[in-house]
Amino acid sequence: MNDLKEISKSAVRKAVLGKSAQQATAVYPTAIAMLGGVSAVAFGLNIFTLGAIGAGLAMGASGFIGNYFLNKDKYATHYISGVRNKLVSKRNKLLEGLEGELSTLGEHRGVLQIDKFKSKYHNLTAILGKRLNKNEITYMRYLTIAEQVFLGGIDNLENICLVLRSISTIDVDNIEWQLKSARDQDNQELQSTLNQRLTLRQEQLDRADALLAQNDKALTQLDHVTTKLANTKTEAGHAVMDIDDAMSELSSLIKRSDKYAIE
Repeated sequence: MNDLKEISKSAVRKAVLGKSAQQATAVYPTAIAMLGGVSAVAFGLNIFTLGAIGAGLAMGASGFIGNYFLNKDKYATHYISGVRNKLVSKRNKLLEGLEGELSTLGEHRGVLQIDKFKSKYHNLTAILGKRLNKNEITYMRYLTIAEQVFLGGIDNLENICLVLRSISTIDVDNIEWQLKSARDQDNQELQSTLNQRLTLRQEQLDRADALLAQNDKALTQLDHVTTKLANTKTEAGHAVMDIDDAMSELSSLIKRSDKYAIE
């Protein structure tokens, strides 16, 4: 989930190349060249088939190069926007009913984190919009990074629900009562079994705490980056450099959060 590969420079370049090759100015001439090749196989190579192949390839290459250099920014922005839209859709789907489920499971810290992620994400994107042109590739890429941090936090909360649900049927009071009885009867086998259930419960609670702590780090990082964006220099060239430095911190956060993924 927390993966920046889709908006890496190589992934964006690959998408732009693919889009450039799909345009009519590149596709049709190439098709003509292919037809020329088929004709050459069927009827033999002659001046007409050779001309069709040569002209088709030349026009196809020209169309591809023209598409790439004239529209690469538009294609790149469209591609990154599509990646972000997928993240937004996934995040909204995860949010459906999540707050109610966290409340039911008694995880009120998680409920508070949802509100914090929403407010801090919107605050960061608002300031980012003030610092960069919303039509630029850089703006869309940074917005997608922020979206991934938000989604990562919500995904952690979803995992917390799974963790807490897995131990929701372990009745601690009843186990403690059984343990007292087992000690009185010196039933060591029963004591071991009951203690294993308590240990399992504690391990899952520790797991939930680790995910909450990861979210707290992400929220703090969002505050840090937002502040850094607000304080960027406005002179030409400096703002983008400062913003790039700030957003690289969020990228590192996304990569580090992989170790918290539920296996």
